[in-house]
Amino acid sequence: MSATKASREIARVMAAYNYELVRAKRHQVWQHKHTGHRVITSATPSDHRALANITARAIRGNQSLSRRLSVKP
Repeated sequence: MSATKASREIARVMAAYNYELVRAKRHQVWQHKHTGHRVITSATPSDHRALANITARAIRGNQSLSRRLSVKP
């Protein structure tokens, strides 16, 4: 997968999980629209597992935040 195609795929996945791009230079910083959770990805992922790992980080981040927000002391 080329770097451009990988970046497009990452943008598609992050948009599906309600993340928006905050800034991009050497890394891309994505922030969740509602919770503010941030996920940092490389600008040009070279690993064949990069898309799966980024997706997992986005899902894990949302789950942990929703658990923390739903717990009442």
